[in-house]
Amino acid sequence: MKFSLKSHLADRSGTSIVIALVLIAAITFFTIGISSTAITALRTASYSKKALQSEYAAQSALEIVKNVMNNTPPGEQGEDVDEFVFVKKVCEGGTESCEGDKIDLENSIYAEVSLETVNDSTDRLYAADDLGDQSVPVMGYGNAGEDCDLVPLTDLNTHPNHPCNWNKIYYGESVNVPLFTKEAGDTHTDDIGYEGLNSFNIRVRTPCVFDSSYESVMGGDENDCKRQALFIDPSEEEEGRIVVNWQILADCSDGAETGVCSVTNHVPSHSAFQQGYFPGGETGLYKTVGKDDKVFDVYSSSASENGLGFLGDFLKKSDTWSDFDWIDNTTLKLSYIEEAVAGDGNNVPYMEYQLMYGDGIKISANPVFSVDAYAEGFKYSIEGVQDVGSNLFDFAVQN
Repeated sequence: MKFSLKSHLADRSGTSIVIALVLIAAITFFTIGISSTAITALRTASYSKKALQSEYAAQSALEIVKNVMNNTPPGEQGEDVDEFVFVKKVCEGGTESCEGDKIDLENSIYAEVSLETVNDSTDRLYAADDLGDQSVPVMGYGNAGEDCDLVPLTDLNTHPNHPCNWNKIYYGESVNVPLFTKEAGDTHTDDIGYEGLNSFNIRVRTPCVFDSSYESVMGGDENDCKRQALFIDPSEEEEGRIVVNWQILADCSDGAETGVCSVTNHVPSHSAFQQGYFPGGETGLYKTVGKDDKVFDVYSSSASENGLGFLGDFLKKSDTWSDFDWIDNTTLKLSYIEEAVAGDGNNVPYMEYQLMYGDGIKISANPVFSVDAYAEGFKYSIEGVQDVGSNLFDFAVQN
């Protein structure tokens, strides 16, 4: 066989071209991959930056809400807040300053703040409920439920027993609920019974037992959870000891003198939250103290000889309390004073409570707020309510 140098070189040249093409292709794909990764990383970094900017704008605006709430005395109606807070303002046309519709909102970083200091929101009213059309906690902001921001209002307003419409009260804890509003500078308060009182119901219930949960059903029906039954102290008579104590206090005046007046539970009249009123099970029975229940006059401020009267008459300063010229600063105080024991022998760390009232009455127990922040296409939202009787806030955050 003849050896052809020319043919051999030609074969090697062809092989080299193939190898070169493969290497070029590999380098090209590698470069494209690196570039794509770098572009994605840069884009992600940009998105993360904008997301953080929107969050920081929301947190900055939230300070306005905190400042208003912390400087507004309980029950006093502060000014509603509805304003914009700009972290970065971009003007249309490149001008240095602008207002209103001249602001380029798409490229600006800002937050919109809304705060209502009186609970009179028309979209948070219960539908045709005899117990009342408003509640404390505000509908949907109760801390006895989970993921309440995901529950539709159409579900909540037909189910006042939904956990998102109830609050927890822990053993040893007290909550104060202002039952009045007051305009800044006014001498007297507008209390819950100022213009009559159609509904007023203090409600208490036990928590659900383990592995049992509340379920709402279309049309207003519901399947309540199996609730814990409370052990009744055998040394006590009838319904046992008081578990959650309630008291309503106010400043009362007969024209000559002003002093503290107060009403509280009266065991013989069944207006106390005692152990025996919480039998548990799936009955859905909660203990309620309402305006038509007899209560005890703590400071003998009424004209009643035996110190008894109806809760509604006290709130409306009528009947045995009709000698009062006015009642100011009416406040409901709830206290979990006797740690309850369930039928299985375990302590019950918290009870659940709800105040329902109506109709059209305004009290400022739960100021509701919302903050929507924007950063070049990114939105960060915070909404919530001031916790009853404290400076704490319950938040629902949507990013």
